[in-house]
Amino acid sequence: MGLIVGLKWIGTGIRFKGYSGLVLFPVLFGLLLAGQLYTDDLSRGFSVLERHLSFILIPIAAYSIRDFSTKQKKNLADLFILSVLLAGVYCVGVASFKYVQTGSVYAGEQTGHFVYNNFMHQKLSGAIGLHAIYFSLFVSFAGVLVLHWLLDGWQKLLSWQRAMYLLALAFFFLLIFLLKSAVFGMLFPFACLLVFTYQLGKNVRSSPWLRTIAALLLIALMPFVYFSTKTKLDDFGLQYQLSDEHLSPLTMRFAIWECSWQVIEHDWLLGTGTGDGYQSLLDMYQEKGFKIGLENRFNTHNMYLQYFMGNGIFAVLCYMAILLSVLLRGVRHNNILGIVMIMFFAVFSITESTLLTVKGMAFFVFFSSLFYWEPKLWMGTR
Repeated sequence: MGLIVGLKWIGTGIRFKGYSGLVLFPVLFGLLLAGQLYTDDLSRGFSVLERHLSFILIPIAAYSIRDFSTKQKKNLADLFILSVLLAGVYCVGVASFKYVQTGSVYAGEQTGHFVYNNFMHQKLSGAIGLHAIYFSLFVSFAGVLVLHWLLDGWQKLLSWQRAMYLLALAFFFLLIFLLKSAVFGMLFPFACLLVFTYQLGKNVRSSPWLRTIAALLLIALMPFVYFSTKTKLDDFGLQYQLSDEHLSPLTMRFAIWECSWQVIEHDWLLGTGTGDGYQSLLDMYQEKGFKIGLENRFNTHNMYLQYFMGNGIFAVLCYMAILLSVLLRGVRHNNILGIVMIMFFAVFSITESTLLTVKGMAFFVFFSSLFYWEPKLWMGTR
């Protein structure tokens, strides 16, 4: 679709203005393509390239957002919110059906841990075939949009409309709690505070009543963050051994990152090659005796390290520059939603290889392109 639109513009002689800000997307794709010249696993490399084709196509196709009316832009956001809301309702519905069938919230004979609970984590999001943390990303951004519409149009909304928005927001908070993502258990409440503060702005500082609401909101969110992340951080610690077969989620990532960095140190300039990074990491697991990593065949669980390992320092700097350029555009145009979106993805990329999956790639490239072409997107649309 994007290619057809692009060819149409070229064929009709329309000058495609403003693309320079998105040029880093195809530049990064070019670095991945160049990495094929010194990779051994061409098949895996081409798989990575195929996934990154959206770096060229989506930013061009997203140009059409400029032709959308205000209502159409609002409908686009509402469609995303509704899709996430229905997905969440379906997940809870499936979990409830399993409970009615078995009389237990737990799957099989396992009890006592959230990973076996049909209402939590992977068991919950598995109903729609999504990893819990990716679903948490979608839920968090949908929740931020709901809060934005609620605050932005509070005076114009009817009572029943306010109630619906509040119910949707409460349901998204519930989903974040159930999905047990420590990252979004902290990020989502923080983003809501940012949006709340931004939307009410000077009124919060000048009105004692609104300051009281803001304080109460902050107090309410603190226990939410604690209980949302408690199960993931119960075994918090920084000490670990690669040979240990019972690592916590945090120390397991530290072990993965340590092995990833060992690979990077051997080929920091150009990387191992677009298709060779993964196998090089597995070989390092074997060399270092990281049994858990080898058995589960973990990738880097960090998109910055992933680019660094496979394609060298220029690739990771290019990715960081993309994130920074989208962030600065949001700051420059005072778009809190664009800032929150890129904040979500930048932090998310620390704990997951976000752009190795279609769901992560589609979310990032689509929304970052929309916010680039329409820097005031969804701000003051009511």
